[in-house]
Amino acid sequence: MSEAGLRLEGGEADGLLARLEAQGVLEPGQAARLAQAAMAPAVPAWLQVLQSLAAWLASLMILSSFMVPLAFVGDSALVRALVGGLLCGGALWLFRREQLFTDQMALAFSLAGQALVVSAVGEGWSAFSGRSTTWAMLGALIAALMMVPRTARLHRTLCGLILAFDVAVVLGAGAALALFAVALLAMACVLWLTRAQWAAGRARGNALPAGLLAAVARAATLAALAMPLAVSISAGMGGRVGFWAPFGGGYGASLLSVGATLVLAAVALQLLREASPRARALALGAGLLLALAAQPAPGLIVAAALFLACFHAGQRLLAALAVLAGVLYVGEYYYRLETTLLDKSMLLAASGLVLLCLRQGLLNSRRGAGQ
Repeated sequence: MSEAGLRLEGGEADGLLARLEAQGVLEPGQAARLAQAAMAPAVPAWLQVLQSLAAWLASLMILSSFMVPLAFVGDSALVRALVGGLLCGGALWLFRREQLFTDQMALAFSLAGQALVVSAVGEGWSAFSGRSTTWAMLGALIAALMMVPRTARLHRTLCGLILAFDVAVVLGAGAALALFAVALLAMACVLWLTRAQWAAGRARGNALPAGLLAAVARAATLAALAMPLAVSISAGMGGRVGFWAPFGGGYGASLLSVGATLVLAAVALQLLREASPRARALALGAGLLLALAAQPAPGLIVAAALFLACFHAGQRLLAALAVLAGVLYVGEYYYRLETTLLDKSMLLAASGLVLLCLRQGLLNSRRGAGQ
């Protein structure tokens, strides 16, 4: 629970915090900090921006004071690893202050520290441009470790994105990358659909903290939205993809299309588990028709599944990003050259027709239920 996100009246906030602490949702002492934050006036947005800029400027000055002596001591792997470790440790210490200025400084220290530790592998900074993936494996390990302590939400999300990127680099192109994209999509959808269960982690005895699960869900969502583009680039999109993929190419994007279709169907079934059989069959059939028509554009299927899951969890910003990603993937598919313009126009028109029919059917079902 964010201290800045609690804005209730004094008596209402005290009663809510007391119940959460009694149920074990809040740690000892956290209720007092939240009550104090609830009574404090909100910081204007312009002041938050100025504090963030000041924190990054101060961080760059402090980091430069590290880098200059580092250049004189020697650009050895041991020195880079030690300095990177010190920066990561300092970042974790600064995050404990739970202030905007220190959080931004800690974020800069953490990113610089992780980069220094990873650069200690192989031939220094040139390790990032080589064919070896040792740096990516080490980077994934460091990012995972930096996600575990309770830090700022942005820091945990960025560490999750770094972790996903490093794992994708290790897997490389092909079917493994497509399977990883499907796994990210499935993980994000499962976490958002079960948000009500793990949000009160301590009260329900969950092993993982709710803040860590929320960061994993955000990072998995953002990474899953970007993965279709990475899969299509790595596969070269040499031919049709989806259920009708030809022999000899396009297996990565085809696997992503089929996997995303299965995830979308599972999300629809989960969201409609309490609906009437008619509405469930209508929505599921329309979703499968949409996924079938959008097989050559797996990004559209991924965006649709994530939009449903994020909207269900109340994540308006992520749901809006999913819609934006879907629009961009439609445009990206429209300008590909391996399919004729007529075929693409027919598939896009069929997808739009399916959505319009689904909307009208759901409206009719709602009117029938109201009568």
